[in-house]
Amino acid sequence: MSAEAITQISSVEIREFDNVKDLIAYMEEEIAKLRAVLGDLLRRLETAKSKAETMVRLEKLISQLGTRGSVGWSELTLGNVKILVNPTPRQEFDILVSVVRRIQDRLEYLEKLRKDLEPLKNLEEASVPLQVVMVNGLPESIFIKI
Repeated sequence: MSAEAITQISSVEIREFDNVKDLIAYMEEEIAKLRAVLGDLLRRLETAKSKAETMVRLEKLISQLGTRGSVGWSELTLGNVKILVNPTPRQEFDILVSVVRRIQDRLEYLEKLRKDLEPLKNLEEASVPLQVVMVNGLPESIFIKI
């Protein structure tokens, strides 16, 4: 199995829910958590953007003066993780943008799935238990056990 495949599927679990209502409630909790995290990251992103813009202006000024500034950072990769020592504001901004996009994708997936599951609410009266295959914390398959 390649390293990419391992990072794509880092956790798999089967969760049990008593009914569709419980599954939807779980998804709504996850959506609320993701929105809170996203809000925090967007605030951090604004700060990082401001710093990155300041750094660009500073670099431009330094280059106009005919000198070269030295960036005191280094980057190394440890497995699939990047380690940045004293990252530039631009590096921090780029990484935060990437994280925000992944969280937004996850949020959109859960919101769409919640909407797609609405017709299954009719099963609630029968109190049909569900087993949900979760891959990286997201429902991927649902088993309806009768």
